[in-house]
Order: sequence, then structure tokens, then C-alpha cells
Amino acid sequence: MTDTRLYALTIPEGSQTRLDATVQQQQALQAVLGSDTGSVESIATDPGERPLTVEYADQYAAVRAAELRELAQGLSQPVPYYGISQRTPEDGYYSLSAIAEAGPVDPRSDAFQRVRVRLTKEGTPASDWRAVSTDQAQVDHPFGNDTEAPVGIPAAAEKVRWYNVETEAVATPTVQTTRSAADGDVDILDADAAPYDAPEVIYELAYGEEGLVDPRVWDTRGLANRTDSNSALQWAKVFAASHDYSGDVVVENGLLRLTVDEPADPGIQAERYTSGSWSSVSLGASSWEVFDWDVRTIGLARVGGVAEFTDGSGYHTLSWRLDRGAEGVLWATSDSEGPVPSGLQTLLDPIAAEHIYDPFGNETSAPQGLRAREEVS
Repeated sequence: MTDTRLYALTIPEGSQTRLDATVQQQQALQAVLGSDTGSVESIATDPGERPLTVEYADQYAAVRAAELRELAQGLSQPVPYYGISQRTPEDGYYSLSAIAEAGPVDPRSDAFQRVRVRLTKEGTPASDWRAVSTDQAQVDHPFGNDTEAPVGIPAAAEKVRWYNVETEAVATPTVQTTRSAADGDVDILDADAAPYDAPEVIYELAYGEEGLVDPRVWDTRGLANRTDSNSALQWAKVFAASHDYSGDVVVENGLLRLTVDEPADPGIQAERYTSGSWSSVSLGASSWEVFDWDVRTIGLARVGGVAEFTDGSGYHTLSWRLDRGAEGVLWATSDSEGPVPSGLQTLLDPIAAEHIYDPFGNETSAPQGLRAREEVS
């Protein structure tokens, strides 16, 4: 028996028990997200499916239950479930769906929560490559004119190649640069330099490296620090675009962190990670501020959405994307909006990406999945 992990949920070895029967297997487990705690019961009646019951019992039980519920409802890409220190028969990539129950065990208290979800096995590294699809599109913004279409891949990935979906051909990419994020390094590839149109990037990645450099979204729940005085996680990790925020929105990828507080002026703060620490980024002096911030997609390779800004007399809407390995936000304006006002350009320039190609197509793209090995020449 070993510690296991479901993407961002860690299941310690010391809390596991196993009972074998002829047609089902039952496991009682302990689940944590960051520093959260909870008990897990898993009953599998089919080799490809694992109904999973998680019970949380502490002051943050409702928050933890909501995170798991959102993981099942909002994150559509396959995520890893695996043994941390040694392999288990269940190791693989799973999709989450079919919530059977979610809410307090006792309606008189939120301190004891139960969530039931279903894990469906989609593959393993033996059957599938990790795959990031591209669909390059030019965007309109005034922050630069670089013609690269950067795609961030964990630097820990191995056997990285471009893959042509139509011909099943492969080619070796060139790493443009490697960036050191807070929790790992990211290699930057250029989809515009690939030998194929709209290629996939396929690669192998150890289970333990999954998620370390992925972009993340947090709900601060009105609390200044991510953890409380006992080092317990008190912010909520957000997995669904429909999340109802009770505090500030924090969007980060280990290189750039944005904190959005709409009532404040200018409603957005930024930090950049360099040389092992985070430091504040001074935005440009401007009368423009955030009027409305909308998260539209939360994926493994990208988070994105739409932001509306105002200077008190007018409004301007920009779509935004923060990708894995990106040092800046890719902003884009639509033809109907017209040019970005100079004051808004001044505000956002310090945190804006300079390239004019979106490697994934639009702000709602969530391109990471699997590619069957048998399909690759």
C-alpha cells in the first residue's frame, strides 16, 4: 500500500485499508488537497470505473467538498490517479463525472461533507501519450507584434514531439527557452515553427510531475493568506468556470500571479516570480480599472476569460489568456470594440504578452488530453 494522488488530491498511506471480495473492492482512504483533510471510500465494480466517495470533517469541509465537486463538473480533461512512492494497479489517467451525492451528511451542520464522484479510466502512459493540441489564430492587441505561438510544456517531459493529426507523422521540436516557475521548469515551444499546421505536442510525463506547472485559479474567500495559522488550506481551489466567488479571484501559473478585486482601484494587482521569490509588478498609471472579470475556462494548459474595463465614461472589453509557462497575459480585443484605449494599454502593458498568435485558438480553449500510441507512426 502506498500514498496515492488524484491530480491535486493526495491520499496518505496511513489512512488506507482494503477489503477484497469476489465482485468488488472497497478502499477507505484519506484525501487532502494541499493541506486539507478528508476520508475517502472507493468501490469499483468495473475495471474501468471507480465510484469514489470522499467525506470531509473539519472547519473547511464545505470548501473541500466544493473543490472535489468542481473537479468532477468543471475539469473535462483526463487527470492522473496514481501511487506516489510505488505503482498500483489503478495507476492511470481518469475522467471525473456522474456526481451521485454532494452536500452535508447532517443537514444541521456543514462540518461533515460527503461527495460521490465517478472515475472513468481513459488510459495509461503505456497506451497513450500526453497531448496538447494547437489551433493557431492571430489576435489583435497593441502590446507587441512577436510572431511566435508559444506552447508551454513541463521541462520534465520526455520524448517530446510534434504530431501531425492528419498524416500521423512526427517531428522533433526546438525548445525556444526554458523558464523557472515556482514549482518547476517549463520548456517553451513555438507552434508557428512546427512543420505541420495545427500540430499536437505529444510527450511522456511522470505522474508525479503532473500539475506542478499548470495554471491555477483560486477563490481567496475574503482571506489574506492561502493557509491559516495552523498551515491548513483556507483558500478554495477553483476548477469550474461557474464558480461563485466569495473573495478575490487569483489567477497564476507559477510565473505571473494576478489578484482581481473588482471594487478596488484599479481592481487588479500583479506579482512576478523570479529568482525564487514573488515580487509586485507596478501597473501603468491610468484612470482605467476592472469593471467585470469573468473566468471562462480552466484547463491544464490554460485559464482564460473576458474582462471589461472602464474609465468612468466608457467601457472596453478584452479577452484574456494565461497559459502554462507564459510570462504575460495574452490580451485580445474584438473588431466591434475598436482599438484599445491608450490609458488601458498603459495600465496593462507591464503584464501583457507581446506575441500576436494564440497557439490554442481562443480564450476558452482547453487543449490538453491524450493521444493513443497506436495512432502515432
